[in-house]
Amino acid sequence: DLNKSIKERFDREGIEIPFPYRTVVYKDHRDEIKN
Repeated sequence: DLNKSIKERFDREGIEIPFPYRTVVYKDHRDEIKN
């Protein structure tokens, strides 16, 4: 299968594809209430 052959070739060449990630930012709303 195509995906398997691509993965094997990438492994031979040392190519890695990072997993997607999400950055979560928490905001403190108490500062907005004071202003």
